[in-house]
Amino acid sequence: MQDKIYKVEHISKILGDFKIIGNTELSFSNVKTISNADRDSLIWLKSDYKRVNDIINKTPASFIICSKKLDIPKKLLKDKCFILAENPRLTFARLLSELFIKKHEYGIYKTAVVSPEANINKNVFIGPNTYIGNAEIEENTVIYGNSYIYDGVRIGQNCIIHAGTVIGADGFGFEKNEDGVWEKFPQIGGVRISDNVEIGANTCIDRGTLEDTFISKGVKIDNLCQIAHNVSVGENTIITGGVIIGGSVKIGKDCWIAPNVTIVNGIYIGDHVFIGIGSVVIRKINSHTKVFGNPAKEY
Repeated sequence: MQDKIYKVEHISKILGDFKIIGNTELSFSNVKTISNADRDSLIWLKSDYKRVNDIINKTPASFIICSKKLDIPKKLLKDKCFILAENPRLTFARLLSELFIKKHEYGIYKTAVVSPEANINKNVFIGPNTYIGNAEIEENTVIYGNSYIYDGVRIGQNCIIHAGTVIGADGFGFEKNEDGVWEKFPQIGGVRISDNVEIGANTCIDRGTLEDTFISKGVKIDNLCQIAHNVSVGENTIITGGVIIGGSVKIGKDCWIAPNVTIVNGIYIGDHVFIGIGSVVIRKINSHTKVFGNPAKEY
């Protein structure tokens, strides 16, 4: 099958009023890295690349997204088309998403199991072998296969739940009885996931004990994470792979939690906090703080 050809008019429809200079009669049909680009490629350049002009001279790519601050030699404008952007990587991502990522058709796979009590918007995608309990799922949300969504879960609009994820399982709560035997503490809360949240493969988010576990809008969670009962995560926070968050942890907005971080129960973390790779957090972290290490200390 022949690749689809894209021109300046396609870019303008997606990006709107962007500055585009050079040969606007050119076209592209693929996106590639700088080292593998061909004459039909769209590429992007980091603003801080060394020898940017040398890269532009050597690449065969016809379309280049680069910083609007870049001084492009006039001799290159004949053979290339430049999209000048404040954030080249973000601009490239938007074009990649619109032009080269296949959009899901809405629907529920035949092998999915959905509770008759579930409230599911018609404009969602639910993949094969996924189970949906008495849950609420809003429009334009995608849930990939082999996931398990328990009763009492609410998922907002424009969310992506990757394969194998479990949302709403019981939190790990037990109390010793008079005989020294662990008795289960019932977990009757739920899970609330706001709009524009993405959750990676094989991640587990437990239901709250009495109140809901809460994931705010714009949060992005990587693969293989454990988020325990009663946790609250603020808007636009990033949680990368392998993170373990203990029960009742409160995390502010716009935080970055690096891979394999462990946060013990009941910790408060402020806004705009950076937690370095492999750190173990055992005490409160104030806003606008960077911490690293085991135990995590301010850097």
